[in-house]
Amino acid sequence: MSSAAGAEHWREVGRRAEALGYDTLFMPDHITDQLAPIAAMTAIADATTKLRVGSFVFANDYGTP
Repeated sequence: MSSAAGAEHWREVGRRAEALGYDTLFMPDHITDQLAPIAAMTAIADATTKLRVGSFVFANDYGTP
């Protein structure tokens, strides 16, 4: 089993952030062992009702063209 933070992890992060009163949550690019940012933002948005999600600048230079 991978140690990557999958969709359920990001759903829980989103729920916690919303419960704590945060308005926004920004995702880093997936340079580390985690779900890709767009998939993670989708999981967070699906699990929350008011939280706005966004991304930091994607590190395009690290990906294969």
